[in-house]
Amino acid sequence: MSAESEKRYITPTKNRPVFTAYCDHFGSISTGMYNDWIVGNQVGETFALHYMDAVNMIHEWIRDHEEILDNYPKSKFFIEERNGSVDKDGDVKRRIVYTISARKAQKYLINK
Repeated sequence: MSAESEKRYITPTKNRPVFTAYCDHFGSISTGMYNDWIVGNQVGETFALHYMDAVNMIHEWIRDHEEILDNYPKSKFFIEERNGSVDKDGDVKRRIVYTISARKAQKYLINK
């Protein structure tokens, strides 16, 4: 058995969605805390399993990577929910549930 076939995945559902985090400048943000999610043949990184955890974790991640706010002052960070639904083309549906701009992050999270 290959390592890939042994890998465990989280299957999101409407009652137990997964949350992913992104920056519009460089893409996915990962903590490595959770298994990847899988729906059909689509796989992605899981950022959090609960909405409030996702919001708190993105704030913490931004604080820990404060230099990104200086380097990319017009970037935005967002959290998406995936609940296992797919669209007519078979792509996993996602819904943005939280956003914060670099400017607001500097003002409210970093206090510059």
